[in-house]
Amino acid sequence: MPLTRYVHQLIEDLEAAKSRVPEVPKCLYEEPVEGLWHIAEWENAPGKPLSEWFGISKDVFPPVSQLAPDEIKKLAFAMSNLWVTFSFIPVLPINLPAEHVYQVLYDNWDREAQYLSDSRTWLEFCDYDPTNCPFPIEYCELREECLKPPESMD
Repeated sequence: MPLTRYVHQLIEDLEAAKSRVPEVPKCLYEEPVEGLWHIAEWENAPGKPLSEWFGISKDVFPPVSQLAPDEIKKLAFAMSNLWVTFSFIPVLPINLPAEHVYQVLYDNWDREAQYLSDSRTWLEFCDYDPTNCPFPIEYCELREECLKPPESMD
């Protein structure tokens, strides 16, 4: 049974969350070192769960099994768009189907990250261990590297 009305409201909430992008902390610029203010920000920026940055709990997202294919696509797009608005860039394989995008973003919704005002934070999900891969192997762009046997220490 499609959750169309609920999904529509959830997408509106994801769009509204874009207004929560933090302002640049002024204390980082009081005594900037010429050209190095971004390092001070990186060293001092707090880390917290993405769900806190966004102001949207992970609990509001329905399981992928309860969503229609078009709902999955719309939610996956809205979720990834919100991440990018906050400069959190999800590193996902090209052509990864929407249900996998949705699931990976959902699974990582409470992942801790630093918001940096003038930089992007690339968030990877692959740990290069094929036994623990978050993606179907046919979409993995690094499968050749992951599936290689470890080189001998000799």
